[in-house]
Amino acid sequence: MCKKILRILSLALAILLAVSVAVPSPVTAAATKADEIKQQIRNTYKNARSYYGWKSFDGYCGAFVNAQLYLMGITSNVIGTDGKDAYNAFNRKSVTSGGYSVKAYPAKTYSLKSALNDITKNGTQNAYYILVGFEKTKSSLGRRYGHACVIHAIIDGTVYYAESYDLTMNGKHYPEGTPISCSIDDFCAYYASTTTQFDGVIYFGLKTYVDSCTAYTSNAWASAKTEGKIWSQPCENTVNQNSEYRRTLVVGEQVNITGLYMNTVGEYWYQIDEGQTGYVRAEAVSISQLRFDDVAVVDVTAPSVLVKGKPFKVKGTILSDMNAIYSVRARVYSVDGEAVTQVINATDMAEAKSYDLYGSKISSKLTFRSLSAGNYRYELAAIVGNYYVEEGQLLTGWETVSLWSSDFLVVEKKTDVHTVTFDACGGTSGLNQTVVASQQAMGSLPTAQRQGYVFLGWYTEAEGGERITAETVPTAAATYYAHWISLDELRAGWLDNGSCWYLYSDGVTSMGCIEVDGTLYYFSSVDPMGQNWMMWTTAGTV
Repeated sequence: MCKKILRILSLALAILLAVSVAVPSPVTAAATKADEIKQQIRNTYKNARSYYGWKSFDGYCGAFVNAQLYLMGITSNVIGTDGKDAYNAFNRKSVTSGGYSVKAYPAKTYSLKSALNDITKNGTQNAYYILVGFEKTKSSLGRRYGHACVIHAIIDGTVYYAESYDLTMNGKHYPEGTPISCSIDDFCAYYASTTTQFDGVIYFGLKTYVDSCTAYTSNAWASAKTEGKIWSQPCENTVNQNSEYRRTLVVGEQVNITGLYMNTVGEYWYQIDEGQTGYVRAEAVSISQLRFDDVAVVDVTAPSVLVKGKPFKVKGTILSDMNAIYSVRARVYSVDGEAVTQVINATDMAEAKSYDLYGSKISSKLTFRSLSAGNYRYELAAIVGNYYVEEGQLLTGWETVSLWSSDFLVVEKKTDVHTVTFDACGGTSGLNQTVVASQQAMGSLPTAQRQGYVFLGWYTEAEGGERITAETVPTAAATYYAHWISLDELRAGWLDNGSCWYLYSDGVTSMGCIEVDGTLYYFSSVDPMGQNWMMWTTAGTV
């Protein structure tokens, strides 16, 4: 247990060592799972030793506690209290220097067990960052010292923490600084046997009051109905010691909603994004438009050719920050010219803000082995939702959002396909490469763009060569090249042949055309206000 005499000596030593030893930075994200908590305990012990330059904290529990609080970001610096004063350092505060809320459970009102049971609702709720303080402890030398320790988490009724000395609990030995896991009852029983006076418990919780609220995804535009006040946190009854007043809404003002929270007393608060995040009571605003655009597929990859009887693997993750992904839908269509027929359909419940495609139920439900050789299209969509509040009721709006599609071939064997590359020759193409089954026509061709030029089509050579059409059938792997004509060349080659020329009534704007390689290119010249600069179409359409 801890020694009282460390006050002056250990503080002076800590200051001296802090000058010469690199100080680890506080953590930036809270661990919330058992394995993460155990690793966090190991890391904080290692970094605490590095901070003080000590091999052991045996007898110096205050130093170990204070280092842990700093390294986890609860305090902004390492405070200088010993074990017997650890509880008193926080019991009169409302917020720590690191921005964490403080809730004190004094010994005059709570026992250690009743405090932990209150924090965890009798072990039914997880809790994080709890300081336990004792005024006096037992010693084999007959001297009494105070003591303190930090519980990193109580998850599913199991306490996770580390001590500043070696101990044995329930027949298991725990070296100093190693993760200890035990029940609340065992934790309380151990300290009842080693201490004589309990000070109290400090519950820091997670960093903001938001973490104690129930979060709902919401992505919307809203209009202020009243002069609602924007606060830094969704506080209780609009009064909370950790929430700061930001500003007051103007009636009719449009606001950007990026989340919805229900606090611990059942009040709904909208999260507002306006440079910095703020919160306003739901009754103060009216939703004018729900948005479903905050969902996308990232890092998606899929094969363009599938050998008959082989699986079709799609990798990627569907992500959303402000929308709830309710379910994911994948469909496969057979494509035969203009005819598109659905052949496979699969749906999986997501009910999350992310969905990993690879190895998912969507992947396992889509059976591609039975597909015959031919052209197919894979389409991915998601049903996404937004929560909102109307007349005090929590409601949900849903919409099906198309996310991604990809065409692919099924061939009898790998050699039954040709790879076609499109070289934009100074421009940009809507498609850089595709595959075409043996003896199959190209079908639709990609378009291309280039500043100051009009795209003439794809050719077999960079200069000259034969023009590629939808009916072209590649006989081997090939590269097709974009041909261009500059706007200056087009202006110089206008044809005035009656059917291909028109002068508008203003006497200035006009429409003309030019023949290039057997194709007529139609265009409009700039209008008097300079608003209609060279809008080009081809194939005889205007």
